[in-house]
Amino acid sequence: MKKLGINAAVLWMLLTAVVAGHAAPPATAPAASAPNVAAPKASDRAKPAPPSPAKANSAEYAASAKPAATVPSTVAQQPEELLADNTLFYFRFDGFIGHLPSYAKTDFASLVHDELRPLFGQVGRSIIHQIENGSLVEKLQQGASPEALLQLADTGQRIVRVLKAVGLHGIVAAMDIEDADADKSKFRFTLIMPDAVTHHVDDDIAGLFQAGAVVDNRKIRTAEFAGRHVRWYRDHDKQTVCTWIEGTHSVLLISKGYDKPYEEVIVRVSGVRGQKNLQSSKSFTELANFNRYDCYARGFVASPQILKMMTKESPEAAELLAQLGLEGIGAARFYLGFEGAYQRSTVEVQLPAEREGLLKLLNGYAAVSTEGLPPLSPDSNYVAASGLDAAAAYDTVIKLAATLAKKSAPDFVQQLEHSVADGGKSRLGVDFRKEILSALSPRVIVTTAPTEGLSVLGAQLMFQVKDEARLRKAFDTLMISAASIGSRQFSLRKKTYHGAELYVFEGTGEGLYFAPTATIHQGWLVIGLFPQPVQGYVRRVEPGNQLAVWQPSPLLREVMQSFSPAAGGDAKKAGGPKVIGFTELNPKFGAKILMSLAPIGAAAIRNAAGQQLDFDLTQVPPAQVITSRLKPSVEVVVDDGTSVRLETYAQVPLITPVITMPLLLYYPGALGASALIPFF
Repeated sequence: MKKLGINAAVLWMLLTAVVAGHAAPPATAPAASAPNVAAPKASDRAKPAPPSPAKANSAEYAASAKPAATVPSTVAQQPEELLADNTLFYFRFDGFIGHLPSYAKTDFASLVHDELRPLFGQVGRSIIHQIENGSLVEKLQQGASPEALLQLADTGQRIVRVLKAVGLHGIVAAMDIEDADADKSKFRFTLIMPDAVTHHVDDDIAGLFQAGAVVDNRKIRTAEFAGRHVRWYRDHDKQTVCTWIEGTHSVLLISKGYDKPYEEVIVRVSGVRGQKNLQSSKSFTELANFNRYDCYARGFVASPQILKMMTKESPEAAELLAQLGLEGIGAARFYLGFEGAYQRSTVEVQLPAEREGLLKLLNGYAAVSTEGLPPLSPDSNYVAASGLDAAAAYDTVIKLAATLAKKSAPDFVQQLEHSVADGGKSRLGVDFRKEILSALSPRVIVTTAPTEGLSVLGAQLMFQVKDEARLRKAFDTLMISAASIGSRQFSLRKKTYHGAELYVFEGTGEGLYFAPTATIHQGWLVIGLFPQPVQGYVRRVEPGNQLAVWQPSPLLREVMQSFSPAAGGDAKKAGGPKVIGFTELNPKFGAKILMSLAPIGAAAIRNAAGQQLDFDLTQVPPAQVITSRLKPSVEVVVDDGTSVRLETYAQVPLITPVITMPLLLYYPGALGASALIPFF
């Protein structure tokens, strides 16, 4: 399998193609005819299919989940029964078959059904063709035997069937670690294909297990335990890889540090020794009870357990976490699903009631809204607003830096304390904290607009100002000092433009093509990489201007309204949830670029496949047809006092949790804070 060149991007594209190819059309069409799934055998139809995590914890399911007469009572009915109650990482994807009615209501389903289904079908067939046959020609040219070619082709076909089953019916993944000590560490990574026997892919999974052993040049051994027939081998890294059938589920277990890792896993469902499992744990119950929208995937990262392991063998690590204020951080959970016309995701991190260290930064965030925004370019394709209090953030970071360096670098602490007391005045001519940061209000805007510069070249960073006169006076001194510090690289040009004073730094060194520009005008400090974005703001804000300005989308207004005090619920209570940041992303400009390249990409796929695949270039739709139907996506960061969560509403399929979960506490205020770095 390693030689087939399969990577994560290809697998995601294949799953997308599978969903598009099997998904139901919009709700107006009969959804029942959409899935193209083989009917289960008569002997399998009597076996209960695994319910979703939400149903698995309901009283109704608990009363009805009695094993069939032909299934031993010690066989796991649910995959979670095989997982440890102290699981560190858990992910469950239900598959799309059970969520087709919700998917059919989304804008993406309508777009796929009307315009993209033929293209997705062709791309899916191309990926499948590459997986099944991509290495055959190369192996044939290398003189591989017919038996080896047949084995390779068989492996590719098995991969395709398993991936299709994953896309339609789901998968469960989890990891637990018994000891954090590097010399004694024990871990188990468990991958479960729910109801693999019913969906006729258990033989394919066994075949791929066999292929993995062949690639590793290892001999497969067998073991019998508690009525299970376990196949296993030990790879070059001394990891044990084993597989077996648990009821109707297929289990793949990769572990290290255990002599017979499968035994403890199987014992969890046997009722022996009062073993606990994930299904009965509080972590799983809380995750499964999430019901704010139709959720097809969910998971968690047990942050407290991970932090505990990190500090077990290292007092220094424990002290560092305490200083950073992260010792009380709770679990992180994430969800993916459908809600009305949108695809949804939620990423949530539980926080301690008393926030210290880095977490104290969140206390300085003010609530933000769509009201009172500065006039932005009408074609802004990215708008992010944050309630960052720059002065409070500065104080927290300085205090944290001093705490961290107190023992290891006392000289640095003295220098830092001197710099803070001086406020940078000896070097910059102004007290940065008192004269600059304290003159700013807790609202930061980051925006990009294609007409003002491609990608980040048209970016604007905007700070709301509460004392414009004081800030302008200090800014004059600051800009002159900054220019003198970097006199060999930049020269400062101060110019009046439509009543606004612009500070323009012009690069004089080789390769310095930027001209950073700033202005303080009409209640905002505006910074850009070039004068044009800043000039655009000045023209839009001047009296009597007739230029169009950006308006929040109906979706953003609706989402923000749902968290307002008028929406009811906990929002009415003091200290209730507040939106501390939001983002609106309009995909039309990016889609135009992508669609302009789509014909070339399609032609490349056709040429790569040759005569073995009939790829019709006319199935690539015209760009306008696609871009005219695209709508903005919205993200909001909500702080409710006990957790911070990122809520995403989008038209296109989401991978947001994978990308944003590690950055949840960092976003979106870091964008504003990072802009202060050039001033030091």
